Amino acid sequence: MAMAGDSETASWRSDLSKVDVWYASFGSNMWKPRFLCYIQGGQAAGMKKACVGAMDKTPPKETTWGTFPNRLFFGRESTVTWGEGGSAFLNPLTNLSDQSHMCFYRITLEQFNDVLFQENGMKVDSDTPLFDLAALQLVQNNGSIPLAKAGWYGNVVCVGKESDIPILTMTSHLVRSH
Repeated sequence: MAMAGDSETASWRSDLSKVDVWYASFGSNMWKPRFLCYIQGGQAAGMKKACVGAMDKTPPKETTWGTFPNRLFFGRESTVTWGEGGSAFLNPLTNLSDQSHMCFYRITLEQFNDVLFQENGMKVDSDTPLFDLAALQLVQNNGSIPLAKAGWYGNVVCVGKESDIPILTMTSHLVRSH
């Protein structure tokens, strides 16, 4: 017997599975075996904890690289997934004197939500997305929007477009200037 939440979950997942985005990764997610843990589940070398993976385990359709005028910085002292050591974050504010190299993975908006859930310590089997089509339009207009207040990566940033597909990343709400 299907519960009401099951049909809601299926509905948003079905809708967002038809929309492609580029997920612009930095830090450890630039390493494809590590990023694929968020999509397919599992544990890459060096990880202390396995990832559950996305509901849709289809690998990225494409991978490419780019550079953006945003500062990369490190914070925190340890993570549940990696253990000791800081985590990488991207300052969402553009600064033409800064350059960050990023790896883009072309995934669906449904998969982007599942990466966002996992990066923020949330379960992927949610009845509602964190980042829906309205949020996609909003972030393209505003540059960034805060979503998961308690999460380390709860701020979604649109850094541009590639082949007319939005390039999205996620980072902290904190902005550090140096």
